[in-house]
Amino acid sequence: MKKMETLLLLILTIYFGAACNKKESGQVKISVHATGLKNLKVQAFTSDMLSMEPVVISESVLDSSGNAVLEFKSDHPVLGFVKIGDLEASAFSAPGDEFKIILDSLQKPEGIRYEGDEADVNDYIVKCWAVRLRLDKVNDKYYFQLEQDEFLTVKDSLQANYERLYTLLKEKTTLDPELDKVLEIQQKMNITYFVHNYVRSKYGSQNEIPESIKSIIDKVPDDSLALKYKMSAYSLVVNAFLESRIYTPLFREYKDLSPDSINGMMPALAVEKIEKSDYPEFLKEFLFAKNLNNYLIFNGITPEVNSIYLKFKKTYKDEDYLSALKKSYDKWLAIGPGKPAPDFSADTPDGKKISLSDLKGKVVYMDVWATWCGPCKTELPFSRKIQKDFEGNDQVTFLYVSIDESIPDWHNMLKKDKDFVGIHVNQQQHQQPGAIWESYLMTGIPRYVLIDADGKIVQSNASRPSSGKVTGEIKMLLNQKTLVSK
Repeated sequence: MKKMETLLLLILTIYFGAACNKKESGQVKISVHATGLKNLKVQAFTSDMLSMEPVVISESVLDSSGNAVLEFKSDHPVLGFVKIGDLEASAFSAPGDEFKIILDSLQKPEGIRYEGDEADVNDYIVKCWAVRLRLDKVNDKYYFQLEQDEFLTVKDSLQANYERLYTLLKEKTTLDPELDKVLEIQQKMNITYFVHNYVRSKYGSQNEIPESIKSIIDKVPDDSLALKYKMSAYSLVVNAFLESRIYTPLFREYKDLSPDSINGMMPALAVEKIEKSDYPEFLKEFLFAKNLNNYLIFNGITPEVNSIYLKFKKTYKDEDYLSALKKSYDKWLAIGPGKPAPDFSADTPDGKKISLSDLKGKVVYMDVWATWCGPCKTELPFSRKIQKDFEGNDQVTFLYVSIDESIPDWHNMLKKDKDFVGIHVNQQQHQQPGAIWESYLMTGIPRYVLIDADGKIVQSNASRPSSGKVTGEIKMLLNQKTLVSK
């Protein structure tokens, strides 16, 4: 009997010792089984808290039986995801966890099951998301089309469902106190972002937001745990707060300035507002980094953006933020002043191919637009005026790149507007190699690019025609070219 007790003790010691080593090593193992599927890429990823882009931490491929294994090290719990094909599944994990994700369907969250560590937590997260999807449409209306009272009823229903699922989770398992707090925060962030989306769609940037709704989104959440766990919902809420409570009031305050002027000033004005706030330091840092990354993505490396980038690097030391900002910064450096303009090909109205490189030797002012883009068309009269300033000058080319999916709409507009002269081409954006949307880091249209006669970028996010600056900037390039030729 004594030998049996000794053997049992030895087995338990080995088992618990291995478990402790596993936890201490931080190794996480996620097995995936997708019924009836094979050869699909499988990725485990977290979210970049600044850009919200996925950060892949492990990847594999489903074998012929629909199985794959993802392994990675982690020194703290993470609210991550696993992507199989086009479906994303919750993959919350803590250091040392080992669990299985079983997919019976790639079409709906209900087709996902979990076994092993964190199974109950991940199942709860998936069910919360399924509830949220079900409330996207109510009585044949999307939630953001509802009137205020109807929307608040839907919001209350969403919250009640979250709370019911949370109660069931706590009945099934004992949560670590910190995780308990994190899941409460996530529930709150999901509701808050739901309201932000409604406000953005229903009220835009107007002031007339009812107090019952405004009170939900008026205060910036200051939960450092959400950052620690890389909670994507928190990042979305903070970005929505930046837009609604910092950018929008500033745009109103400086409404008499031109769009180019206010856009140039906005990054620094937002930083000033953030620094004067009474937010906790960790939140000031996050808001500063978010604001900077937003303008790096949308405006590129302008003098104003560069100035606050240098200020951030001098003031703050968070490695994740610095790495994400450097990534955004370096992308724009690749198409910065003096760099070769990325070449691309597109179709003329009569079906011929033309490349940007075919225009080398001329100064090119490139206008990326579409027939459905109101702001693009608003700029066209100003563009015509600039063209008249260079009438008869064969050293300047105005290149209009349409991204219309509907070629007939593009053709019809060109036929109706005989004064819309210049070189016209169309390039549909399907993430194909050489797509200007990718190579010029576009986030929206209209977009303007100024290229010199050597085919090098002068401004990758150039002044718009209505700014009053374009004629002078082109003349300066022509003068420089004349001086060089002499």
